[in-house]
Amino acid sequence: MVLARCTACEHRDGNKPITVFIAWRDANFERHGVKTNLCASCFVSRIAPLDVERDPTERLTCPACHIDTENDYDAVYCNSFIPGYGRRDVEAPFCNACAAQFRIWAQASGMTLEDRGRAEDSPSSKVSPEEVLASLGIQVRGAA
Repeated sequence: MVLARCTACEHRDGNKPITVFIAWRDANFERHGVKTNLCASCFVSRIAPLDVERDPTERLTCPACHIDTENDYDAVYCNSFIPGYGRRDVEAPFCNACAAQFRIWAQASGMTLEDRGRAEDSPSSKVSPEEVLASLGIQVRGAA
């Protein structure tokens, strides 16, 4: 018997929990992250429905309410570590209202992780477009 409880429902189902890291960026580009250890039931009800194949030619829709989110989505990212299976990554293009509900559930169901820094602090954002073009062997000309 596994002694760990599900961080969402607090039950023990006798199996190893599925560890899920849930992350998003707010309007100020600050990263928020939560670590959960879910039982199979909570994983199937909350995370598995987000893991759908999307046709690249179709418009994005909210995984919860199914409204069109092609031009205005609030992304949530889930990295799941499933015992006996491995890692599974999911990107969910929620609408704003459904993203808020999902994030409230995630924060209530897990442990908040430390912020890793703002998006503009990442090393890739400190590289100019000219440097990228030069690294590809493309000559940079003056402004047109």
